[in-house]
Amino acid sequence: MLREIKYGIRNLIYWLPVIWKDRWWDDHYIYAILRHKLLNMAHMFEKYGISTVSKSDAEEMRYAAALLKRLMDEDYLENAWPKDIKIESWREATEEEGDAIRRAGRHADYMKQQDLDTLLEIFRKHIFGWWD
Repeated sequence: MLREIKYGIRNLIYWLPVIWKDRWWDDHYIYAILRHKLLNMAHMFEKYGISTVSKSDAEEMRYAAALLKRLMDEDYLENAWPKDIKIESWREATEEEGDAIRRAGRHADYMKQQDLDTLLEIFRKHIFGWWD
């Protein structure tokens, strides 16, 4: 009983910053909660895991957490943006630059979807095995 109270208080302290920042209107917060959970699980699997696959499970969790971080950062368009185009407004863009920017936008959407698909595939394949 006392052990459960101690563990519960430690858990509250661990989760308080994440829950405090949670908001209902943005997917960023769902990703933050999942990432926090996965990083904690990966740490526990590495430190205390008794399964023969604890280390590889922890690596999978860290990879999923890295994907969640990329989804949270939302810098796909910045990464896809043509390096030679430096404009302040769409009105300044030539037709050729506008086409390049639209291609960059489509590529950014593709990269984001690819990360999300990979994350969900990791969950689909491994989540039921992530217990020790």
